[in-house]
Amino acid sequence: MSGIAEMPKARPTGSDSIRAGMPPLTSSTSDVRCVGFLLRRVDCNDGVASHCETLMRGLREAGIKVILITGPVSFDEKTRARHDALASLAEIWVKPEVDGAWAFNLKAAREISRAVRDHKIDLLHLHGISSLPLARLAGFRVHVPLVVTAHPSGTSSTGPRGLTRAAIRCLAPLLRRTVLPDRAIAISSELRDWFVSEIHMSPSRVARIFNGVDDAHFRPPNEWERSEARRALGVGDSEFVCSLVGRYEPVKGHDVLCDAARQLNPDSRGMRIFFVGGGDDHLIRTVIAQRNVEEVVEMRGYVDDLRAIYWASDVIALPSRREGFGLVIAEAMLCGTVPLRTPSGGAYDQITHGVDGYIFPFEDAAALAAHLQTLRADRPLCREMGERACRTARARFSARAMVENTIKLYRTAVMEHQS
Repeated sequence: MSGIAEMPKARPTGSDSIRAGMPPLTSSTSDVRCVGFLLRRVDCNDGVASHCETLMRGLREAGIKVILITGPVSFDEKTRARHDALASLAEIWVKPEVDGAWAFNLKAAREISRAVRDHKIDLLHLHGISSLPLARLAGFRVHVPLVVTAHPSGTSSTGPRGLTRAAIRCLAPLLRRTVLPDRAIAISSELRDWFVSEIHMSPSRVARIFNGVDDAHFRPPNEWERSEARRALGVGDSEFVCSLVGRYEPVKGHDVLCDAARQLNPDSRGMRIFFVGGGDDHLIRTVIAQRNVEEVVEMRGYVDDLRAIYWASDVIALPSRREGFGLVIAEAMLCGTVPLRTPSGGAYDQITHGVDGYIFPFEDAAALAAHLQTLRADRPLCREMGERACRTARARFSARAMVENTIKLYRTAVMEHQS
């Protein structure tokens, strides 16, 4: 089964706000009027695109224009809304035609330089460390400060995609001499340590800014909203629901959750597990069949508004083998859903083990099964941990805090460049 019924219409509440905007920010932005976002590619079904959408919305509310400069763009009918949102938030979307490697493409560098000049871009914000060489090539023609946010999935906790720690150590001297950014944003504590220890950036030039979530949109449901969300998924009042929200690919650990479900049998009766995301459906269906957990695990496909999942769920599991931050964990926590995840990037920034969620070892299906059983057997504990998770997320992961801190970093980088 794929997809989901239409998101239940929430009864009006005074606290619910329109997702399309935030209250005006108070930060002075007179010295930063236009920022260029540089991405090697855009996959509209992943967390990087979601993060960029949230940040772009906040910057626009603050009066800062964003020029989107990207390589190939991937989306389908299910993810068209994300693509359209990015297009509407960008002042203009520049898509250089790239033949060969993105990082050292002279044609793309010329187009970036032209965009910087034509649109009077004050600063380039790179989403992905692989774009650093290209940004420096563009800088030979038009020099602006560079800020980079790494969105890794290449090691168990840190590091840029596709590069091993050994490769990074070899490249570090070259990076320091030629392409080191002016400032870096670390979306987790592990990444901040990585920038300092592996790339040898000064700690003063690396800011830890957590990925932010719209906490007016992602919020705990009232009783009616929760009941409607569960009804839409066909969930009974007494059933215990665990969801895994993430792309259908091995790195997300769907097999680990299937192994945990198998270990819970026959106790898994009355438990529902939902896999939500896009990607290789055949691969995940094979994993489910091999573990013989078809009666417990259901594939729901891509869901545009994930509140429908979080509101219906008691817990969210993320058994990832690699992760940059785990944005879905922050979203679910804001909805009062208890998080269970591996110690990949961002885990210890998000969760205090045993207080507002659980962190279990990589590949440890038995530990995950034990935590699921504990929360399923003690519903009051599950509700209490969910409330704590929501308070934690509100304090740490609001979109407003992310945008304000990012603007402060922009201003610092621009002022240093001008001095």
